[in-house]
Amino acid sequence: MKNPRLAELLSELHAEVNHLGTLDAASQSKIEAMFQQIESQVNQTERDSSDTREQLHETIIHFEVTHPTLTHVLNQISSMLSSMGI
Repeated sequence: MKNPRLAELLSELHAEVNHLGTLDAASQSKIEAMFQQIESQVNQTERDSSDTREQLHETIIHFEVTHPTLTHVLNQISSMLSSMGI
């Protein structure tokens, strides 16, 4: 990954997800899909980032009330991706 701050945020997100323990199937699926989408977009030279932004936004909304720390990290990642043009 080219951006060290984004790599740091993704590591922080992984740690927060692990800290939460067991998530329900829908939550786990959203997180896994989001990780894959972000990593795919970051590693592509040509980016169509509308799906990534939408998926990240949906994930933030999903966790907003139940997991505020996770939401905070997701918002930071969203800002970082936006500044990268993703």
